Formats: sequence, structure tokens, C-alpha cells
Amino acid sequence: MTTTRGLGGALSSQQYVALIGLTIVYLIVELAFNARLLDVVGGTPSLHEIERIEVWGRLLSGAAVALVALQVLWARRASSLTVLLVCAACVVAVYGGIRVLIDKIVLQQDARFRSASVNLVLLKQALATGKAELEGFVDDPAVFSAADGKAFLAMLPLLAQAMDDVDARTSRISTQILRAMVRRDMPEKRYAEQYNKAVYGAFTAYRDSYLKLSATKPPDVQAEFDKAWNDYVDRLAVRGWTPSTVPPRAERSVRDSVRQQIPTIPRGWALDDQRGFLRAIERQVEARTGASNYFNPDGTLNMPLRASGGRSIRIARGLSFEGFLAHSEIQQQLREELSLPKGVVIRTGYDADQFRRAVYEPFLENRVREIAAPYAAARADYEQGGRFYACGLDRSRIALVPSIALLFSLAGAVLHAGKLAFLLSSGAIRVLGLGRLAVPGGAVALLAVVAAVLAAILTTQTRITESSLYAQTIAPELSPVQRATSHFVLVGQALGYPLNDALRQHVLMGARFGYSGPSGAVVKQSATDSCR
Repeated sequence: MTTTRGLGGALSSQQYVALIGLTIVYLIVELAFNARLLDVVGGTPSLHEIERIEVWGRLLSGAAVALVALQVLWARRASSLTVLLVCAACVVAVYGGIRVLIDKIVLQQDARFRSASVNLVLLKQALATGKAELEGFVDDPAVFSAADGKAFLAMLPLLAQAMDDVDARTSRISTQILRAMVRRDMPEKRYAEQYNKAVYGAFTAYRDSYLKLSATKPPDVQAEFDKAWNDYVDRLAVRGWTPSTVPPRAERSVRDSVRQQIPTIPRGWALDDQRGFLRAIERQVEARTGASNYFNPDGTLNMPLRASGGRSIRIARGLSFEGFLAHSEIQQQLREELSLPKGVVIRTGYDADQFRRAVYEPFLENRVREIAAPYAAARADYEQGGRFYACGLDRSRIALVPSIALLFSLAGAVLHAGKLAFLLSSGAIRVLGLGRLAVPGGAVALLAVVAAVLAAILTTQTRITESSLYAQTIAPELSPVQRATSHFVLVGQALGYPLNDALRQHVLMGARFGYSGPSGAVVKQSATDSCR
């Protein structure tokens, strides 16, 4: 068996070939994952989607470190058990370490960062779904479906943090963005259908309730009340009392006696309160029969309201459709159900223009007002203990993780491409009988590959980096290290995506890495998923 010198010792030929094979496999998986990662973080992912694909990223990072440990352990002739335990420990340690690192980075951000992240993530959503445009950016409506546009979207929430007063700048346009997103999620035609369904559905439920009760024999609440009240009065009469003349010393015992027979009597019930006694009988009948709809003694229908937490109202039976809609409680119920503000009159017969002005536009304004609070909140609300602190943490993670994940993935691929060059070149040198030059030659190959890739990326411009928005507004606000890092990610992802996605689709048979969306798709997120 031939051997070659590795890091710290000798490797057998089989081990050398195995390392080359494992490195190639890792590179294929890493590059394929990088393409899928860009599909996810370059859209508008939810926090759940980010965390799900982040699991794969941490596993691959752990595998990368385990590959380095494997080479060192084989070179030192470690036992198979030691190799297995150390490599497994590397995967576990890196997997957990990256999570701890990201959590720490997120928690270290200040209220300004959290506040800005809320608005920047919203801006990113709007850009990805075509509901907003950036002045001085690429004039191509399909830009955010391309690799360079996805990379920019992924980096935007972090890049924009370097700008002065970014939270104030973005919060000013958040209301318009939210309005457009609500309109997208609930277009006027669909809302009109929902409106009619709610209105006619409420009347149908009312009509069916009283028709059904009229066709059956509903509980006779009045008869039960009359019997229970007369029995109560008769018991008092035996002692020479009436409900209004019970001595104060006996009031408690009399009340307790009545509550034993009618548990729905309130503890503070006045002994001569016939109306309260009747209400208790009604509640007792409803509890016994399980009926939510029944006729009251006055002939009205007891009807529960769908949008009011089970609260019931008394409403006359046999009302016309117009009479039913005119009932103030019904108006309130339907406004709550349809997210309409007070003052909107629920009725039918609106023409298209009237409906838009009287109903749909108030719905939009009310819905935006309901979800807009985090975007206009003061920075103090994002301090620890503030009402939007948790919201700010979630949006900070969405802002930070895509950039970190893309950077780690791209850097890992470049470094392992260099490592593969090291293994191939040092192996070839040994085959030529120049063993002493194998490690230096491999190191030169490693450095050459890494330097060539970095030079190619850092000296290449894309339409994103050449846009006036990036070149004149964003880049000057970044430090030299931040500028080089963002350029590395933006250009590297754009150049590598075609190859990476081809590997994913054709070599790994379309591996999804935990994300079920199609390649090149924008991950849509509803406006109703906003922080609240």
C-alpha cells in the first residue's frame, strides 16, 4: 500500500482518494444548497422558513469542519472509533455553535436596529412582490427573480442599516406598502364577495333559527318562570313574608335556599328582583337544553352573534331582510366580521363606485391601521421590555440570517474548492515522485484557487453594484470591510447561481433542502403576518 504525506503524518492512497471523493461530494452538496438558500432568503421568507433551511446550513458547516478533522486524524493514524467520535463532535459543536453565535448577534442589536429591521423587512417584501420600487436601482421589473436581484434582496435589510436615520426613512413609506399589500391580499372583487356572503349568511342564520324554533316546541321560559316564582312566593308566605318584606337577618339564608334550586341566580340578587329571577331562569333553560337560540318570554328570538365571543342579542322574529340589517347589534356584528370601522353602514344595493367609497376604502384604511402600529412605533417600544421588543427580535433575525448564511455558504464553497485543489495537486506531485514538493505545491494550488476566485469576484461588477443606488448611496456608507464583504456576496452569488442550481437539479435530482417552493420563485408573505 502506498502512502502520501498529509497534515501531520502519512495517508494511505485509499484515504487520499476517499478525502478527494468526500470533498467533491461536499462541494456538490454545498453549491446546490447555496442555490436553494438563495431561492429562499432572496424572496420574502417567514421566520419558520429561514430557521428550517438554516438547519441544513449548520449541518453543512459542521460537515465541512468534520472533513478537515478527518484528514488530520487519518494523517495521525487515529483509530476508527476516535475518527467517528471526533467527526461527530465537530458536526454537533459547529451546529450548536452557529446557532448560539447568531442568537448572540441578534440579541446584541440595539432598539434602532430592531426598529429599522421591522420596516426594512416590509420593504423587502414589497420589492419582491412588485409593490414598491427603488429610485436609482436597476430598471428591470424581473430583477428580483434573477440571482443578482435575490442576493441584493437578501442583503438589503443589513446593508441599509448603515444609512443614517434608516428607520425614519423607511417608516414613512410603510403605510403605503401595507396598503398595497392588503389590497393584494384582499382585492375589491373578493372583498365584495366576502361582504355579500357575510350579510346574506347572517340573515339566513337568523331566518333559519326562528323558522326551526317555530316548527318545534321550544322551551317555555315564561311557564318555568311563573312556576318557580310562585313556588318562591308561596314558601315565603308560609313564614308570613313577601319578597319585599324578608327581614335583613334572613335575607342570606333565603337567597341561599333559592340558589340551591336555581344555581344561575347571582350571589347579590335582590329578593324582590323579578327581572333578575327571569334572567336566571333563561340561563338555566339554555344550560339544560344546550339551546343557543330560543324564544324569550316577550316573543323575541335569542340569537348569538358570530363575531362577539358568543354574546347573544334579543331580536324580533319575522323581520324582513331590510329590517334585520337595520338592527344596531347586527350592524356592529357585521362590521366586526368584515373589519370595518364604526360609521360604515352595512346594506345592499351599492353600485361599484358606491361600494368602493363607502365600504372597500374604509376597510383598507381600517385594516392598515390595525397592522401598522409596529412600523410607526417609537424606538423605545423596541427596547427590552417594550411592547414590540419580541417583534423586533424576529425581524432582526430575518434581516441578519440571510446575509450571514449566504456569506458562510459562499466562503465554505471557496475554501473547499481550494482544499480540493490542494489534494489533487499534492497527489499529482507525489505520483510524479516529487514527494517533498507535495505539501508546498498543494498549498500554492490552494492559495491560487482561493485568490483567483476572490479576484474574479472582487473585480467583477454586476448591474446591482453598478446601480446608482448601491454605488452612490449604500456603498459609501459602508466600511471597507463591509463594502468588500457585501461585494463578495452580491457578485459571488450572481456568478455562481447558474452552476449551483444546475448541480441541485441535475446531480442531486432537485433536492429541496427543506423548502418546497419552486426554483426562482418569490416566497410570498401575507401582510396579515405582520408583527402585532
